Amino acid sequence: MLIAVIGHGAFDRAGATGAPPPIAVSGKPGKPPLSLAPLSIARNGNNITLTGNFPGDSAKSVLTKVLKSAVPAGVNIIDQIHINPNVDALDFSNAGTIFKNSASVADFNLTVGGDTITLTGTAATQDQKNTIEREATHTWSNLVRFPLGMPDSA
Repeated sequence: MLIAVIGHGAFDRAGATGAPPPIAVSGKPGKPPLSLAPLSIARNGNNITLTGNFPGDSAKSVLTKVLKSAVPAGVNIIDQIHINPNVDALDFSNAGTIFKNSASVADFNLTVGGDTITLTGTAATQDQKNTIEREATHTWSNLVRFPLGMPDSA
């Protein structure tokens, strides 16, 4: 089973170390937390269903172009994405190798929400799992956290 959780923040927090740090007030507003729009890319056999939100048609077309160039002929892309100009979406412009390397994973799923990206599916080999993990880390290095798995050996 291929399982990856890519996120920001939760794994970087250290435990309490004593007294709380002093509070300083600054005239500059802090950087807002990352909040990516919900998105699901779910493959079930020969269908890949896209659901969620993108800020515009150009961002959505990047994803569909990358997917179409990565998956084999005969795989249908079912587009159920909504356009919402008020959201921030994950950038898929450099994600082609992730989808090419996972093209044979018939139950591959990529889910995005807030500051977390989750990859699931059944990798055929340890090498395939490692390759997908490496490519996702390279593509979204500022968001990556992985507990990837493999199918149980019978």
